[in-house]
Amino acid sequence: MSDWMEIDPQALRPLADQHDRVAADTLEWARPPREWLDNFLPTYGKIAYPVYTALERYYDARERAGKRLAGQHQQTAAALRAAADAYEQTDADIARQVQQAGDPDSAGTAPSPVATAPGATTPGTVPAATTPLTTAGAGESGSVSSPVNNGLGNAAVPTGGAAAPDAAQPGASSTPAAAAAASPTGPVAAVAPTDPASTAGSAAGTPPAGPPAGSAPPAGPMMPPPMVPPVVSGAPAGGGTTSGGDGTPPMTPMAPFANALNNARDKAAEPNFVVGDAPDDDLILARTLLGGILSAVGSAAVGLQWAVSVLRGPGGAMVLVTSNEGRGWLPAGVYLPEGTTVPWTVEGTDAAWEGITDPARVLAEFAMMAGPRSGVRLTALVSSTDIDPAIQARFGDVSMQSAVPPTDDVDLSVPTDDTVDRLALAGWPNLQDKVAAVADDKLRDRAFGLAADANTRIGHTTAATPEAAVVRRLRDNILTELQQGRQIPRDWWDELRDADDLLAATMLSRRVDVRRVDLGDLRLDDHAETLRALVFERRCDELLMLLAEDVTRQDLRDAVYAHVQIMGHPLYSAAPETVVAPEIDTAAREEVLVSEADLVAPDADSARTVVTAGVPLETAGVAAPPTGAAVPPTVIAPETGRGGGAARNG
Repeated sequence: MSDWMEIDPQALRPLADQHDRVAADTLEWARPPREWLDNFLPTYGKIAYPVYTALERYYDARERAGKRLAGQHQQTAAALRAAADAYEQTDADIARQVQQAGDPDSAGTAPSPVATAPGATTPGTVPAATTPLTTAGAGESGSVSSPVNNGLGNAAVPTGGAAAPDAAQPGASSTPAAAAAASPTGPVAAVAPTDPASTAGSAAGTPPAGPPAGSAPPAGPMMPPPMVPPVVSGAPAGGGTTSGGDGTPPMTPMAPFANALNNARDKAAEPNFVVGDAPDDDLILARTLLGGILSAVGSAAVGLQWAVSVLRGPGGAMVLVTSNEGRGWLPAGVYLPEGTTVPWTVEGTDAAWEGITDPARVLAEFAMMAGPRSGVRLTALVSSTDIDPAIQARFGDVSMQSAVPPTDDVDLSVPTDDTVDRLALAGWPNLQDKVAAVADDKLRDRAFGLAADANTRIGHTTAATPEAAVVRRLRDNILTELQQGRQIPRDWWDELRDADDLLAATMLSRRVDVRRVDLGDLRLDDHAETLRALVFERRCDELLMLLAEDVTRQDLRDAVYAHVQIMGHPLYSAAPETVVAPEIDTAAREEVLVSEADLVAPDADSARTVVTAGVPLETAGVAAPPTGAAVPPTVIAPETGRGGGAARNG
């Protein structure tokens, strides 16, 4: 079978020796410097007696802690040696059974028992019934009622073949056909049916073929639930099918991000092997997600930085991600795990957080805003750049990591069953439905309508800076040619990309370094309007560059996201009309897919996300509200920072 694991007992004993050496070194380190302490008072006099007593207390506490730690290492060493002995004894017993099975003179002797896990059966024996056996009625097959396997959900517990009808008698036991065939001497209580119809008809009533119900789940804290792969719809409740006739359960497929989390946690636990030193799951989650984002984003924009945080509260955990461009802009081609949230979609975020250099500051401000109102607290924070020391001092008990590098542990550049694109992450289910309803032959027309509409809106509401004037002329020329049905030369697209990169570089000097401003004191200033206008220009470029190739439905979803980044901005509607831009007749192509009616006063089904404590869970995990879900608005936007004109403090 493919799911086997080879363990060399000889590899366990060197590990035990390592633990013994660490225990000895720990005891040596913890031993108090008795000779130095005895000479302390004679050397420094009675005036140093308070220092002497403090030293005595310190070295006594260190000795006790060292002895405890050394004892844990010694226990681990003993457990490793016992495991090695048990594996060797098991190998010897199995070899003896194989020899007896091939010896005709030993047919009447039962093999010696094999050391197995609690509740497991040995070859040649019939497993004892641990649950009541129900007698089936006439024409029905027997069934055994047993608890669901630990570590597997109801829909993940596979079942074996059903017992034959004549074998389901009171007091009878059932054993898989493969185990019965492998038994050289033991009695056979039941034989698996060969009729596929009878097997399918009684599969729901057979006991699970996996580990026994009494087995303990794996040690260690569980990873957040949304990172666990969803149950395949249509699977029968309580069981599935087996992978073969031997009753072996199939391996439950693990979603890519959940698999990456497990691998990252294993790597985090490898270097020290200290007993009781469990990895920080929230930090691992945030670091793995950020590393995958950085790998998927690549060089999407000059100076783009990212941060990820984990907040926990009565309802579980919330995973937040943001960039330092606009309101946490996400580039196309990045797919984040379900349950991830962008702070800017949560009611109560402040426009004063825009335009700052440090994305970790945004998440720290969010934690301070949401904490008192929803009972959540920051537990992990990672950033692609350096985290402000003031944030580290303010959240001293929070696990943090700066300058997280890209990683290939998980590929977030391709969609999977447990990831969503940026439009789904932003919410607006009504817009997602609109995209889904567009016919295939209308995808390009709708994308063109969004690009032309955004270009016209920005031309009406913002005056072009010297940097933006060049890119506006390029957009106008390309849109005019596209409207007339002409092909755009490749060098025009290249020139537009170069101009957009220049805008991204220009934004670097416009972002504000707020390290001198205390947490919670950020205020909106007039200079933020210039940076916001450059962000809108880049979204217009993004919309237009989606038309450089054939437009797919995913491209249209990305176009809607970029368009909403402009129209859905809380300060966009307040911008006065300052200039007049050339009109691009979008009516000749197709109506604009997104309008103000889609974004203003959404109904209950498309309400924005709010921070809430949520429903208490049996196990703490990632339990962010579903995208676009309607929940009671427990967080109210602060009054400060919503009106323009006030300068930043500091």
